[in-house]
Formats: sequence, structure tokens, C-alpha cells
Amino acid sequence: TEQGSSVMSSHGQQSLARSPEEILHELRQHLCAICCLRVDRKDIPEVTRIAEEHGEETQWCWLCCGILQPGGPLGQITKHVSESLRERAYTPFSTWQVHLQVPIGCVLHDLIWAIVERAAGKSSQGIADLKEVAKSVVTSALTHVLPPVDSSTPAPSMKIGVVLTHKETEVGLLEHFTEVKSKRGGRAAWRQRHGKTITQADADDLKDTTVSSLPTVPALTRLLQHMSIEKLVGHVGDKNWWANVVPSKKCAVATTVVEREPLFLRGRYRKLSRECSQTPWTLRGTDERRTDGSVEEFIKAPVIEIFGVRGECRFSSAGREDVDVRMLGSGRPFLLELVDCLHGSITAASGFGDLPKLVKSRSGGIVEVQDLEICDRTASEKLVEGAEKHQKHYLCVIWVKKSVTKEDIANLNAVRELSIHQRTPVRVLHRRTNMIRQRMVHKLAAEPLNAHFIILHVWSAAGTYIKEFVHGDLGRTVPSIRSILDSETDILQLDVADLVDEPVVQPCAKKLRSDSHL
Repeated sequence: TEQGSSVMSSHGQQSLARSPEEILHELRQHLCAICCLRVDRKDIPEVTRIAEEHGEETQWCWLCCGILQPGGPLGQITKHVSESLRERAYTPFSTWQVHLQVPIGCVLHDLIWAIVERAAGKSSQGIADLKEVAKSVVTSALTHVLPPVDSSTPAPSMKIGVVLTHKETEVGLLEHFTEVKSKRGGRAAWRQRHGKTITQADADDLKDTTVSSLPTVPALTRLLQHMSIEKLVGHVGDKNWWANVVPSKKCAVATTVVEREPLFLRGRYRKLSRECSQTPWTLRGTDERRTDGSVEEFIKAPVIEIFGVRGECRFSSAGREDVDVRMLGSGRPFLLELVDCLHGSITAASGFGDLPKLVKSRSGGIVEVQDLEICDRTASEKLVEGAEKHQKHYLCVIWVKKSVTKEDIANLNAVRELSIHQRTPVRVLHRRTNMIRQRMVHKLAAEPLNAHFIILHVWSAAGTYIKEFVHGDLGRTVPSIRSILDSETDILQLDVADLVDEPVVQPCAKKLRSDSHL
């Protein structure tokens, strides 16, 4: 019999073909020179320096699957990144960072080495992390080929994202570590999905699998932490596993992304039309447009041109108004997230000063922007927070069926801090949850036009349905202008006169009974 050590497992007495010391010795024969330095606990700068000077090797490394070897994927990454940057001419060229994802199989190999070392009584100190070493090598190589960083003008940093994959180790991971409890991968999940045990034919099909179908690193780490050293060494000592220990192919580059981190631009817009939606409006399930343009489109188009946006241009705002409602006053705050823009600053974006004129002219004068400035990512949170806290000043023209008296006007003008209850309006019931919302009307100011028409100013909390507050929405909003005047009412025109940053604090001149029967 072969020399080896005997260990106990849940299945009883089991004889290993190799001892942990023998396994380490044999594994080391299949390591590249750089990984030998890693397992010898050399620091990352030293490993990086030697990696840049090292020559060709005759076989691919078991531990890194060729990532750190000459002829591996790192040189390909450097070439692709430098070519992409030359084509795009980012201005200014700002600081950059490399984001690297190594194959899950390589992570597994690092973990196996560390655990078998402990079983052999070696150092428990972890080896130099493969991901960090690879990032250091790529970063060092890119430093020599990328343009110099322009630190005179602040701009979002450049992101170089790389995903490496190695199909051989991914299939082997499913084959040999069956206890991985990951809902996204592993033999248990395979059986659950397909109702059968994985076969070699299935494994062959998995050669085209994606990284997302494999166990996650945390799941794999948890598995190995709970697996006994004897059981793990038993896996590594299995003769079938050893038959394929040397990779036949190197790691491949699955994706390489070179882009600028998002640039954020904020400002305020005014909408001066009752036929323009805030965002593109189409009939549900079709591409048929309900409006010819939208605030979002009129603002985004010139911004994309001026900043050279290559990715998405995401629009968000502090609330929204209906298509037939104008947005007046100082305007509604909005935020644009510009993904991967060629020009990362106002000074680099030629024509930025003409942006308000471009928006106004291209919209035919119905959309205006002001207070444009570059901001950081936190502006998105502040925008949402502001939308929830803003009080709004509305201006509306309403019709009243009965003849309006001076007493009616006095009743409206006396309203202060009126709590109302609004069940989800009928007009939006198809897309909103049917529920009761409590809102606050802080103040009313009414001015009669004639016996049946009133100009009404409403200061209310964010989220108040003003149209329904006027006509009552078949009793779904109480109290309402209809109940206050005790007459049928309707709203003819509605404008957002302004957004009020500070609360309207007024003494309560008159309390109106709030009917709870909705």
C-alpha cells in the first residue's frame, strides 16, 4: 500500500493516498514562480516587482491558473485599457482605480493551500492575496502606459473593471465540493433544479457557465470553515482530483470595462406648459407617445452632448407634477447622474454656460433650467429627503356650483393646519395601493373672481392630492373644499406656484371637523 496517514470521517475509517506534507510538496511542483513567493509570505510590492521581470514557464500554475504568469491575461488587460483610453480621450484624465474579480476556483485554491498547510503543522498566516497581487501588477503596468493624471481640475475618477474566469476550475468546483449550500450553485442546487445528480455530460455543458451560476466566495468560505481538515485533505488527495490538478488552459478575461465614475449635475427646472409630462409618457404596453416631449428629455439631450455621456444619463427630481400642471416659482430641484462622460468637469465641457439657453430653445420655451452645478453622490439622498420635507404652494382656479358668499371666502381664508385624510384617488387607483393617507393643509388663501369662480392658494405638505382636496373625489378625501363650502366644486387649472423650504407656521384660527367615514 502507498504511504499515507489514516483519518476518521463521518463515513468511518478512511485512508488517504497522501499525507498533508506530501500534498503540499506535490502542489508546490505545480506552482508558478510568483505563487511560490506568495506561499512563502513575500509582501505584495516584492511579488509585483519580480512578476514584472519573470520569464516564460512551461505549464500553467495550479494556484493562480495562469493569472500571474507571463503570457497570462494581465498583459491583455493592459493593452485593452490603453487602447480604449486612446480612443475616448477623457478630459481631464483624473485618478484611476483597478477593480478586479478573480475566478472563484482560484479563491478556492488559495483556501485549500492555507488549510492543508495548517493540517501539515505549517504557518497559519494567510498567503498574499491573489486578487491584491494581480491588481498591483496591473496597476504597475498601467502606470507606464496611461496618460498623466490632471489634478488641477476635480473630476470623477476612472474605473477599470476586470472580471477573470476559468471554466476548468468552475466545473471542478461543482464536481468536487458537493456540500456548498449556495442557492446559486453547487450540486445540491443542481439536483434541486434538475431532479438528478450531475453527470459528466452535465459538467461538459457547464463549460459555458457564467460566474453567477457558481457558489459565492462567502458561501465557499463558510463551507471550508465548517469542513474538517481531514475531509478537505481527503478531497484534495482524491486521485481523480489529482488527475486534473494542472490547468490545461490559462484564465480568460470575461469582461473589461473602462469608464469614468458618475458625474452628478443638479439644478432646478420650470415647466411652463400644461401639455408636457415630466418624464416620457407612452400608452401602457405600446411605444405610442402621449406627449411630444418631456422635461427629462428636453434637459438630458443637450447635457449628453456637452458632457459627452457614453453611458446612461439618469434623471431624478424632488417629486413630480401632473402633465396638465405647470411648475413655476424657483423651480423643482432635479439631479442628473452622468455615467462615463468624456468631459468630467464644467471647464472641460465646452458650452456648459449655454446649457440653459439650449434647453429653453429646444423645448420651444416650455422648459427652463437654472442653478446648475456639479455636486457629489450625496445629493441624491438630499433630493429624496427634500421631496418628503418640502411644503408646496399651489395656485388653482376652482368652480363652485352655488354662488360664493363673503362668508364662504372667510371660511376658506381661516383654514390653518387642517389635517385631511385621503384615500388613494380613483384616477391613480390602477397603479397605487388603495390606502388612506393623512396629509396637512397648512394654509388657504381665497380670492373670488365672480359668483362661481375662485382663485385659491393652497400651502400643503408634500404628497397631498390637491385636485382631490378641491372636489372631494366622491368622498374619498375629507374634509375637502367641497365639504367646507357645502357645494359641488371642481378644479379648472392647477399650478405649483413654488416649493417652500421653511414651514408655514400660522395660528389655528378655526378648526374644521374631519369626517372619518371614508
